[in-house]
Amino acid sequence: MKCGDPELSLWAEGIIKQTEVEWRRACAHPAGKAVAQHGFKVFYSPVRAQPDVLVLGEQPGGGPSDFCLAVARQLPEGHEYFHSNYLLARKMRHLFTREPALLERSVKLNLNFCRSPSREAWHASTPATVRDSLLAFCTRRVVEIIDRLAPRVILCEGILPFDALQNHPRMASRVLPTERGEVRGRQGERLYIRRQLASGTQLMGMAHPTGAHVSSHDRERITTALWADLGVFLQES
Repeated sequence: MKCGDPELSLWAEGIIKQTEVEWRRACAHPAGKAVAQHGFKVFYSPVRAQPDVLVLGEQPGGGPSDFCLAVARQLPEGHEYFHSNYLLARKMRHLFTREPALLERSVKLNLNFCRSPSREAWHASTPATVRDSLLAFCTRRVVEIIDRLAPRVILCEGILPFDALQNHPRMASRVLPTERGEVRGRQGERLYIRRQLASGTQLMGMAHPTGAHVSSHDRERITTALWADLGVFLQES
């Protein structure tokens, strides 16, 4: 799908083409078989400038049967969370029950564009010599996407992508140390985190909706904190 801004569409398609070049380079590596089989995907929603929310996951799930190069090369026509019924999509729709249009208008992508059934499978099937350079490439592109789209809120599905983003060399200096909010579990684990960037963008991270072992009570605490912050910052914008 071409978004409303032809220049933005061309730029987003350029990101996809760069990713395919990097993916093919990894496929050519002697240890790149799993990368070749599982493929990649960058965007899971239409691309739009200044979205209220940009949703950042950790990595595309699934296996070789879920990869189609022709589809990976295209900009999506709709938001995957509203056209799919896998567990994460259902959980995210539930999280945004009070304002589903906010999720449907969001831009969705992952910190790592390369598909794998799980983080453990990614590490087991792809040696660090291949894995590290791919992840470094993807993270640079994520920062580029954030800078170009300028979302009001970045919502990370998981604490790992939140940490990776806030600690990235191009992002760390933008995080304001005094603007923060947190919800912690009984053992001190971080369930929900909010930081503000110098641009005014809110960077939020929550325990992964499906991958983290979180009680229903703590899920409610996460939801309450998230919507309290979303209500404030989106109203201000």
